[in-house]
Amino acid sequence: MEDHYVAPPADRSTEVNAQTHLSSAQVGAIRVKEGAGGAYLYAIGRDMFGAAADAHSFVAMRNQLLADAGHPEDPMAVMMVEQAAMAHHRVGRLYVLAATADVPEKIETYQRMIVALLGEFRRLCLAIKKYREPTPAKQVTVVGQQNLATNQQIAYVEGSEGTEKKNHDTEVGSKHQKGIGYAEDNSAFNQSAPSRSREAQPVAAR
Repeated sequence: MEDHYVAPPADRSTEVNAQTHLSSAQVGAIRVKEGAGGAYLYAIGRDMFGAAADAHSFVAMRNQLLADAGHPEDPMAVMMVEQAAMAHHRVGRLYVLAATADVPEKIETYQRMIVALLGEFRRLCLAIKKYREPTPAKQVTVVGQQNLATNQQIAYVEGSEGTEKKNHDTEVGSKHQKGIGYAEDNSAFNQSAPSRSREAQPVAAR
């Protein structure tokens, strides 16, 4: 494969619109941004497709791939999708080279490269999925306390059947139960005791 080729330009309408208010360097930056992925794909697959697909075809394919991926706007997400496409087509090219090789050593080399690149491709696909997942919101657990009986305190977690939890507050409360205003029924002790007759004193005989 030759080392030099003409990179495909970006979409013509974008280029024309950009030239009306941007400098030539800025227009060139847009062409690189929109056409680099297609150019890399063209370099990988042009020998296989020949005249059936020119550089513009690969640029259009790259744009369609991004559209199918949901039109990502994050530059990192765009580059990761482009890299996945390049890895996919590179693996296909290695399969062709392995199938057409006439030396066993070359076949073995291509097969090792295929296995390694397939692993990278699958890890990249998982990374893309993970990267595009929304950041989960932090979950906050609200802990409350409830008195269910006169002399009982139970710590509970709202929304769940929490088990009794011993903490500093309950320990202090257990030591000073009478000091925090528990209503104890002392009516039995508040009733006046019935009067009792004075016991007879023994009288000595005269």
